[in-house]
Amino acid sequence: MVHRPVSADWKESCFSIDGAHVFGKFSQRFALVSLGDIASAPSAENVREAIRTDAAAAKKLALLRYAPVHEHRHFLDAFGTAAGLCAFRLHFVAAMEFAKFKSRYAGKLPPPPLVHHYRDADCSGELRAFLRRFRLIDQCIGMICAAPRPVFSQEVSHWSQALVEFETGHTALHETLDLSPPTVICFPQAIVLLVNDGKEVRVTRYIPVDFGTLTEANSQMLQRELAFHEVGQELREALVSGNLTVETSGSVGSALNRIPVPYDTIDFLLGRVAKVHGGTAHIDPDTIFRVTEWAMNRTKIVALGDRSAVVADVPAQALASLVNNKLTPQLLNGGPLELNEIMPPVIAKAWLDYIDSLPLWTDVPEDGSLESPLLILYSYVMKEVGRTATAHSKVRSRIPATIHHIARLSGAQQGAAPSVHTSAQGRNQC
Repeated sequence: MVHRPVSADWKESCFSIDGAHVFGKFSQRFALVSLGDIASAPSAENVREAIRTDAAAAKKLALLRYAPVHEHRHFLDAFGTAAGLCAFRLHFVAAMEFAKFKSRYAGKLPPPPLVHHYRDADCSGELRAFLRRFRLIDQCIGMICAAPRPVFSQEVSHWSQALVEFETGHTALHETLDLSPPTVICFPQAIVLLVNDGKEVRVTRYIPVDFGTLTEANSQMLQRELAFHEVGQELREALVSGNLTVETSGSVGSALNRIPVPYDTIDFLLGRVAKVHGGTAHIDPDTIFRVTEWAMNRTKIVALGDRSAVVADVPAQALASLVNNKLTPQLLNGGPLELNEIMPPVIAKAWLDYIDSLPLWTDVPEDGSLESPLLILYSYVMKEVGRTATAHSKVRSRIPATIHHIARLSGAQQGAAPSVHTSAQGRNQC
């Protein structure tokens, strides 16, 4: 449809993934969870046996066993946090804008992506007006969840910092449509690469922080802690020990590009804050959960009209505010961090009131228009998923409570591979 110049993998789907092995996939736009061969998921004893013989195999088995929990956590974050709900609403509004435009546009549309034709001499005023409206919505989505891909630099002066902020580069077309976030908040990951000749190469990978970074931190943390609880601490040692080996016949740059972005970026970020004075980080897993949830629950749609679309306190901004103004080594290295109002009551009430104001999806007329199926899907997801997840947002700020919450939601039983039920009936059992 319309090309988005900034991109991140999470926008289309969130993965339980290890290299080429995809164990699960979540799509927010369609509210769908798809899983790998869960029917043949390994038992906890299979994982323990693999730890004794092959740590890499143990990791893959553990990822497969707990993939449903990982993906279901994405489900909760996408429809039970302020940022997730804002993003879903904006995606819906953008899709409706296109559906309405397509229904009334009498001329022949140029080939996609439409945005590339904005400056064409024969681009109609109606199409330009649509693209300008669309870019307002698109920019808001970008501020929440469409951070650029990570970039590498030989600059190493940021290794001691938890976050750095950069202005984004614009092409002439970006300046015309203003489609990129004005700044990007990044975690400067320190990487030391040992090449075959024994030479050390020191680089910084700047990982942009957005909603996807935070929900991956939550999902991976939940997945790991459940695995450690069931399998034992030997799995923790198997997962965190050892070096990453990348084989390539190309340049150092190509090797760097093959190093996957860690799911636990937020763990590294908070760990850097926790040992800012040279100490050792001892962060309770619940603390990471609470920080990420707090940062995902500040986002607000300030304006969404014909001529303006504005969002405030997006996840990256909220996290930066928390890191800069509240988090200290003493707080992070203590017990589970207490943060009041994981989702502020005023935000939760506003979303619940908004969801209640939507037409019931069964009452939306199927009139053959492009808008009708979009509204049916939107109403169904918001009422059957968003309302339940938002109403239970307080439950998820602690890992044991989250495991219990998801177990009830999915019908997982101890000793069996966790399963996921995505029917309305299953979700309403929360």
